[in-house]
Amino acid sequence: MVLKFLLLLFSFYPIVNYSFINAKPPLDSFENKENFIDVPKYLLGPGDFLKINIYKFESLSSKVKVLPDGTVNLPRINSLYINHLTIDEANSLITKKYKQIIKNPIVYIDLIKARPIRININGEVQRPGIYSLSTQRIDTVSNTDGGESLLNNNQGWPTVVDAIQKAGGLTNEANLRKIKLRRYEKSNDKTNEIIINFWESLFEGKLVDNYEIFDGDSIYIENSKLYTQEEKTLISSSNLSPSTISVRVIGEVNNPGNTNVRSNSPIMDGILNAGGFTSRSNRKKLTLLRLNNNGKIEKKTYFNNESGKKQIFLKDRDVIFVDGDSLSKASNNLKKLIEPIKPIIDAATFYKIFFD
Repeated sequence: MVLKFLLLLFSFYPIVNYSFINAKPPLDSFENKENFIDVPKYLLGPGDFLKINIYKFESLSSKVKVLPDGTVNLPRINSLYINHLTIDEANSLITKKYKQIIKNPIVYIDLIKARPIRININGEVQRPGIYSLSTQRIDTVSNTDGGESLLNNNQGWPTVVDAIQKAGGLTNEANLRKIKLRRYEKSNDKTNEIIINFWESLFEGKLVDNYEIFDGDSIYIENSKLYTQEEKTLISSSNLSPSTISVRVIGEVNNPGNTNVRSNSPIMDGILNAGGFTSRSNRKKLTLLRLNNNGKIEKKTYFNNESGKKQIFLKDRDVIFVDGDSLSKASNNLKKLIEPIKPIIDAATFYKIFFD
């Protein structure tokens, strides 16, 4: 009985073993070049802190900082240019220099503290530009006019998400499905590009492709006008977008002026934040003025009635104008009319004479 069991077991073993050895990795693994960008070797530069040990020569060991001119000062060999060298290349250069005074030196180099990296981020972010990111940073996500800010304390090597937060977060026109990360490869003198889909990660629960970024990288956020309002609201509720936007409400509201509302709020939120309508306001018609990126002013009219007209959702720097009703307009015009004869006759008397 035992012999039959062993024979049966061994008869299945080659099949199981063969399928395991010849199993192919999934298409979305690291071998898929479309979803993979090479991690470059770290290049030393001004601001890096190094610990350089010479085995059995403690007096020659030192902690040094790469100076703005790309050099380090080492005991007995003085200034040495190591800018844009890898740690291995710097090790070979330092070893070669110490061979002039030591027989067979053994050199160890440790990167104690990395300098801030410089990256370029543009496209649909609040404040495009060139930024420096370090391993310890506080990133502020806010709109261009300030308002309520979301502070993020981040540690560790900076990533694409850190760069977006550093640039103030996404605009509501950002295409989360197509974020481009570009990286120059020194070894082959080419610039590689990868497309990152944060939508799948944030709202579909897939694994996050939050790539680490390196000195000289470039990030571009494409524009998308195909999102539904629900999708825009989801984006604005994430930590990749500002918590609030700044709008100005003028006209017949109780507290006219600048006010903060949540991103992608309907126009009525701006009215309510400004104290609501006055008794003299025309509640059936609202005017929205919007400064577009091309410098042109766009004017929209919102009819606030029970028929359910299409909602208008606010953007940063929008201006809402609440007009007065016909009675308040007549009263204002009458006031201007009697202004020259005000010392003689007041508005109430003027109204009685002509309208009683």
